[in-house]
Formats: sequence, structure tokens, C-alpha cells
Amino acid sequence: MKILIVSDITWGPATLRALQEAVREVQPSAVMVAGDIVDNKSGDLDACWRGVLGFFRYLSESRIAATYVRGNWDRSPGFETLSRAKLPFIQNSTSRVIELAGLRVLGIPHQFTNNLNSARALSSAFPENVDIVLAHAENIRRVWLLHLNARVVVTGHFDEQIAEVRGKLLISTWNFPRHFVVLDWRPRQLDIEYQYPSSHPRSSTRRATFSKRGLVWKNRPFANSEEYGRRLDALLNARERLLSGLEEKQTLEQQLLALGVPERHIREYLARPA
Repeated sequence: MKILIVSDITWGPATLRALQEAVREVQPSAVMVAGDIVDNKSGDLDACWRGVLGFFRYLSESRIAATYVRGNWDRSPGFETLSRAKLPFIQNSTSRVIELAGLRVLGIPHQFTNNLNSARALSSAFPENVDIVLAHAENIRRVWLLHLNARVVVTGHFDEQIAEVRGKLLISTWNFPRHFVVLDWRPRQLDIEYQYPSSHPRSSTRRATFSKRGLVWKNRPFANSEEYGRRLDALLNARERLLSGLEEKQTLEQQLLALGVPERHIREYLARPA
């Protein structure tokens, strides 16, 4: 089953056509929008939201299931108008679990990682087992998404990245129409493609697979994906060792700094709640 993933959509005269072309090319069973459905910071926002409604109407008329989560630029009243629209096959997964083409999807909006206390509370707020977490998350607090019970974490807002962390797959995407992601979901293996419509598809597509054997790149890996995964795993390990009293905080901080983990990430993640 193919899932088309986009986020941080920059709207212009050709954006709706580019989205429809991506759908026709991929022929997905489902579409996920990982926040910032309207990424424009200026211009005619009403026209942008009309484009959004046009896209979801196109998916609905094509009988393609879709879901979206709220990003930091998804302002009122446009987002509320979209949420109230009666479009079959289209669901708002913001702050709740929905079923999408047979998969359980939990939507984590930007507000949950914009604040450290709410990021810390994610796993208690959403204890459900799901297949996919669909988020729009701050880079500094994405490690908290890995506390959730999911096979795959997809987030918009920043960066292009694929990483394996403790048997989970993390996919980060941003800026359509610059690129989009195709996730081919199978019971035992996930195939991931980053496609860049403005370039020649054969030379620009990045491909990887994820299974019990781990993450395996087929071509053009992101230069820091393995390192990124190791740093997230090290953060998780450090917090566990700190909370269990196995190691002193200062020692753990020095170990993480030596791995290249940003100091602010370390201080936030290892800090005890006030």
C-alpha cells in the first residue's frame, strides 16, 4: 500500500496542479499531510486555503483516503474551515487517533512540541498503540515522539531525514513542491522514497527500505542519517540511565556532547520536570 506524504506546502499558481500530478504519478491508497498545510507567511492566505480545499476535494472525489495534522502556520479561520468541510475520505487527525486505509494514525500537532512540558507529557497523553505518528514537530523535541507506541514516526516542519531508532522508523519531510515522500507499507518491509519533482526523477530519487534487518539505503543516502539515529538513541539511553540512577547527569552530558548532540537538546531532555 502506497502512502503519499507531503508537508509545509508553499502555495502558488502551480501548487494544486503539482499536488494532483504527484497523486497521479504515485497512485497512493492514502495521503498524509504532516502540518503547515499552508506554509505561506504572506500573500493571499484565503486563496491558499481555497487551494487546500481544492486539493482535498480532488482526493475525496478520487476516493483516496487522506489525513492532516495542524502545523504552526495553519492559522484560523482557514484551518477551522477545512476541519468543518464535509469531504468524504478526508480526516483531521490533530490530537487524536484515526484509521487511515486500515492503519491507525495518531496526529501530533505543532503545539505539543512547541512547549517542553507538553512534549514530556506526550506518552501519557497518548498511550495508544498505533501504526504511524503523524506530527509537525520542533527539531529539538522530536526525541519525545519516540516515546510513543508506533512503528513509524512521520514529521514535517524541518529537514529531510530517515533514521532508525530502537526498531522504529523516523521520517522527516518539509517543503512541497520541493519534494514529497512515498511510503510503501508492507507487513514485513517498508520502502521509502524521496522524490524531487523539479529534478529528473531517476537521478534525484532517494530510496531506502526498513525491516527487521534495520534501515538499508538503496541509493543516495542522506549524509548524516546513521549519525542522527545514533544521537537520538544515545539521548534515550542517557535519560533511562539517569532516571534509574546508573550514571551521573554530568557524565551523561559529556558523553552526549562527545557524540555531537547539541547542548540545548541535552539539557532539555535530561532536565527533571519542575
